[in-house]
Amino acid sequence: MNRAAAAAVVAACLSGACAHRNVVGPATRSAAGAHRRPATAATPTSSVPPDAVLAPGAGDGEILLRVARLRAHPLGARVAPFLAAWPGWSDTLQAIAPHPVSDLDWIEVVGPVQPSGERMLARTAAADDATDTRIDALATGSTESARPLVDGDATHAAAARLDGSLRVVVRDEPHLVLASPAAAARALTRALSAARVTDPPGGDDGEILRADLPHPHDALPLLPAEVRRVRAHVDASPGGGADAVAELTCDDEASARRVAAALHAIVDRLDNAVVRLLTHDLLGHVRLDVAGSTVTARLSATRDQLESVLTLAAGMLPRSDEAGAGAGAAGAAPRPGAPR
Repeated sequence: MNRAAAAAVVAACLSGACAHRNVVGPATRSAAGAHRRPATAATPTSSVPPDAVLAPGAGDGEILLRVARLRAHPLGARVAPFLAAWPGWSDTLQAIAPHPVSDLDWIEVVGPVQPSGERMLARTAAADDATDTRIDALATGSTESARPLVDGDATHAAAARLDGSLRVVVRDEPHLVLASPAAAARALTRALSAARVTDPPGGDDGEILRADLPHPHDALPLLPAEVRRVRAHVDASPGGGADAVAELTCDDEASARRVAAALHAIVDRLDNAVVRLLTHDLLGHVRLDVAGSTVTARLSATRDQLESVLTLAAGMLPRSDEAGAGAGAAGAAPRPGAPR
């Protein structure tokens, strides 16, 4: 899972503390390169959660963001710029959901540290016609063809260079969009044609964000290398705050105690007088506990503290012109409709 993506999404989301299949006419490929489902498409035979389609491997990380719940949070709208700037996914999200907090209900991303290998499923809140128009616009601005990359049953598909790599974007079910590396698109679209994707299970406790990162030091160098896995979640709390819990798995109790001591030292180093003033003493509420080979970190933030952190973080986001320059340097294509 991309280092900046994991850090940015987890930090930003602290503030947040299917019907009948659509069948269209005979298969056609427009001049834009969009690919449409044939009228004889197979009917899904089962219902599966998103990760059953995305098929995380042993070394893959997972991030689930429940955008609908974020949208309902008093500070949810303020997270929109952070979500739109998700490293490794900003161009892709812009192409399918220009206003992600209002256009999406959830996003699940699975993959390795490198964003080029990640796969995403997203439940859209926007009308399918609007999503299809965006996919067609993406295809119009691309020199790539989706046809040889997807299973023949794909409803709407486009292939384009986004966020520095060739990705395929597909809407194969009502209110569901897949984005994946070109090499994985055929298998994923075949899996979609055989099953209807349900909403992610769980989340009844107010969960907004869930993350599972193996070998997290590769994505978050601030964490000690002895941490083998991090499982974290962020839940909304009464009054507009948020509660975050992270379980850090180590090899044994001795390494867990070393990790806890290192994290204590990091928090103490960061929590100087200026930080306490600007964040309203947010880091003063960090708790670290060790049980066997697991370190559990807890942080509860009030709405006031979250507002302070969001104000600070917003000033660190790249300006739109800087973000565009960075995407160009990485080889990403201009967004649909952008000047060439």
